[in-house]
Amino acid sequence: MKATIDESEGVSSLVLTDSEFFFQIENYNVTLMVQEQSEEKTSFELDIDGQHFEEDNGVFYQKADFIVKDFKKRLIAKCAINNGL
Repeated sequence: MKATIDESEGVSSLVLTDSEFFFQIENYNVTLMVQEQSEEKTSFELDIDGQHFEEDNGVFYQKADFIVKDFKKRLIAKCAINNGL
């Protein structure tokens, strides 16, 4: 997971704990919580905080949606490469 975050464009200020990653993407504060469900399955939740910006909700949701989709795409690609898919 750390490698995927490190390779993502615009990521800065990465901080790790046992089950959470804290970082910034385009000055949005992002928290990534990882939950291992079994040896084969892991889930994650992204929380994107943009309250310090004075953006319209529509602008925030559009940017947050792009961040989530881009991160998910990179994560899936990285997992597929590492698992020989």
